[in-house]
Amino acid sequence: MYATQVKFLAHEGLLSASILEQIPRSNIHRWKNEAANKYKDFGFRVDGSNDYEIIKTLAHNKTDKRVFSAYVRLTTLALSIAQSLPEFHSTIKSNNGTIVDLCNRVKDVIGLKRIVRFFNISVPTFRNWGNAIPFAVF
Repeated sequence: MYATQVKFLAHEGLLSASILEQIPRSNIHRWKNEAANKYKDFGFRVDGSNDYEIIKTLAHNKTDKRVFSAYVRLTTLALSIAQSLPEFHSTIKSNNGTIVDLCNRVKDVIGLKRIVRFFNISVPTFRNWGNAIPFAVF
């Protein structure tokens, strides 16, 4: 028994190779050939959203996928190098207002724990900075 979301993602060709390996090929084949409207209203509705179109394009375009992967690797390396610099922590601390503002704008998308980990600070530190800034919203 497979979740409807898995069937939908298989139908759209959005499952990763590692997941596809775990599902019998006959199931994948059947799901890909089912009517497009079968998964129309099952609660995992992504049709019509810009994000869905971006994900679908990315999943089907090897060049786009490679470019995105390259950006992720570059960002990870740059962050790793930046965090090893002696002035990284003092720069982060001196820009805490900007960081709190940015974190508040993107935390619903990325999650607060990931964001503060990115800046190598703790959640309590982030909250203390936010409390020191007038009109900061958590």
